Formats: sequence, structure tokens, C-alpha cells
Amino acid sequence: MSTNIPNIFEEAMSLPDGDRASLVHLLLHSLQPPNIISENSISLEDELAKRLEDYDSGQSQASDIKDVAVRVQQAIKKRNAQ
Repeated sequence: MSTNIPNIFEEAMSLPDGDRASLVHLLLHSLQPPNIISENSISLEDELAKRLEDYDSGQSQASDIKDVAVRVQQAIKKRNAQ
């Protein structure tokens, strides 16, 4: 992983919510479909539908984006340390 990615992430996290959402949209659409769509797409769709159902019914709660970002950063650092 490029050493610039953590810096880019930090800069992106300082953007207003709308700008971060636009950046995510642009990044996702820059990926080639074969890289993100696989034979497991149906099971992914099922999992997403189940999670949304659980959220709507109150069986699960949303996480704050800042908490998620911290967990993602920690996981990336841990993965890179291996």
C-alpha cells in the first residue's frame, strides 16, 4: 500500500460530509465491474437486505462514520504490519 493513502484518507476525512460522499461515489464508479461484481453478488445482496431489515426493525444500530473510519484505519494498519 502506498504510504500516501493514509494521508489521503486523513485529508478526505476533513472534507464536509457532502464532499466525502461525492468522493466515495467517484471512487466506487472508477472501479471496473469485474473487480466488484462476482459470483457472490447474490449472497452480498441478500446480506445487505438482511442488514437493512435488521436496522429497520431495530435489531441492529448504525455506527457513527467516525467510529467506522477509526476501525477501518486500525484494521488497515494491522494488515500492513503482518
